[in-house]
Amino acid sequence: MSSILVLIIVVAIIAALVPLLKAKSGKTGTFRARKFLLTKTEMSFYNALLLYLPKDRHVMAKVGLKEIIETISSDKQQRSGDWGRIKSKHIDFVLIDSSTSQIISCIELDDSSHNTEAAKRGDGIKNDSLKSAGVRLIRIRASASYSKEQLIDVFK
Repeated sequence: MSSILVLIIVVAIIAALVPLLKAKSGKTGTFRARKFLLTKTEMSFYNALLLYLPKDRHVMAKVGLKEIIETISSDKQQRSGDWGRIKSKHIDFVLIDSSTSQIISCIELDDSSHNTEAAKRGDGIKNDSLKSAGVRLIRIRASASYSKEQLIDVFK
């Protein structure tokens, strides 16, 4: 009787482990190309930016936060935690010097999706980490149109 119980337990463990082993097998899942890189709101802002963009600047879209800043803590656990907080986040637009690629500023376009608690936490991470690194972050409320003054301020 006890050997049957052991057999049932072993089978149950194997059944539980099979999906985990398949997931870690490295096999790539199925993907689909996105039709557009930017949302309509982001594209509208991007086109408005381009109207006033100085010749010595470029605008990069959807840049990974990890490409803009890096963790420098001497504490390995802190460094790992910091990396985990930034590794999958992106910045909507990054303004760079066109001849050197030096980062001038980061721009986040805030629409209604930034009102959720999860988005507020993510925004807080971006705000704090960019401030810590000394990188200027400009937050702009998404709108139907943008004034010349509002956009020129971005380039300062």
